[in-house]
Amino acid sequence: APLDAAYPVLADGVMPFIERFLSASETILILQGPPGTGKTRLVRAILAALSRRKRENAKVLYTSDKKALESDELYVEFLTGDHDAFVVEDADHLLG
Repeated sequence: APLDAAYPVLADGVMPFIERFLSASETILILQGPPGTGKTRLVRAILAALSRRKRENAKVLYTSDKKALESDELYVEFLTGDHDAFVVEDADHLLG
């Protein structure tokens, strides 16, 4: 798991944050910050915790490809498939 000291904004620590997120009814998490601040590491920790809960690897749909987001195909795949998570890396660049 990521070190709590690397995420000072998470007052209770990383693992309690992850557990609260996975238990919440909200389904979207937006992480923002400059490169190298631990966003991807936190996402990986969340997916690992999700896999532990499921007792099998979480099925993740992942993209950082702007072309993939230019049509509805990827969204339809997520909504009609059996994926557990949809990760859009660098969404700020993709939406710009």
